[in-house]
Amino acid sequence: MEETKAPLTEEQKMRRRAARDLGRALFRADFDTANPEATAQERKAAYKDVSRQQTKLGMRMMRRLEQSGFKLVPDPEALARMTEASAEATAA
Repeated sequence: MEETKAPLTEEQKMRRRAARDLGRALFRADFDTANPEATAQERKAAYKDVSRQQTKLGMRMMRRLEQSGFKLVPDPEALARMTEASAEATAA
């Protein structure tokens, strides 16, 4: 028997996006420090191998920040741009 998952809410989608962005930022800082001569293509290839782990790390960071009393709040203009881009991608 196959179970179907409930679709993600907009808040859940935004949290995942924030986690991906945090994970990517951490990876980039570590990678650039360890590989100052690496090209953008090399960095992208290396990130592709660890993107899932970095997203999990980003989620852990968000939870720890929230436990400490901090909260990530999206910029309304950036949120509007992302919503428009998502709507265009869905329409295409």
